[in-house]
Amino acid sequence: LEALIFGLDSRAMSRESRAGALAFLAAWATLFAQVAVHRIVSAKLLNNFAFFVLSLTMLGFAASGAWLSRHPERWRDPLGDVIGVGAAVFGLGLVAATAVLYPAPAVEDWGGSTRIGFIVAFLSCVPLGLLYALAFAGSGLVLGALLSSPTLPTRRLYGLDLVGSALGAFAVIPAVTALGAERAAVVAGGVLLAGAFVLAPPRGRRGR
Repeated sequence: LEALIFGLDSRAMSRESRAGALAFLAAWATLFAQVAVHRIVSAKLLNNFAFFVLSLTMLGFAASGAWLSRHPERWRDPLGDVIGVGAAVFGLGLVAATAVLYPAPAVEDWGGSTRIGFIVAFLSCVPLGLLYALAFAGSGLVLGALLSSPTLPTRRLYGLDLVGSALGAFAVIPAVTALGAERAAVVAGGVLLAGAFVLAPPRGRRGR
């Protein structure tokens, strides 16, 4: 997208342009997936639990930031393998968390209509929410590595981050209607993974 905006050939994009495109895609995919996950959890559990699970996804962002601060040598090159690993954790994490969520009992099966049942259901939702937090740690890893790099234009990346978030929040509405929330979540993971593969190709065995 940034290549089109600035009239650049994607094969000859500068390092800063590739980083900007990745920041845009990561933010787009994150907001897109958050809305899709809210729909998934609302259908399986209750609206109140959906907001709770979304709040837990922010733990993923916090965890990725803590990991980056403790292991600066792993992201010295912000366009290195950390981008591909983060995108893979995001995409596969969304699929895995949803696959675990659907066989789980619904709130009514836990007796969620009573006070004790509500507490049991609430505590039972915590592990499910933490699975989604792991997925969003992947996109947080991508954004964190880009935005914290002293060699990249932070203000430009942050601006593209905000634009990507806004467009992702709008794009998910027709996507959920046309594809369903589950397929929309898979699309979000696939878009970020494909973008990471093209803009920051894996170099080492771990990244591949």
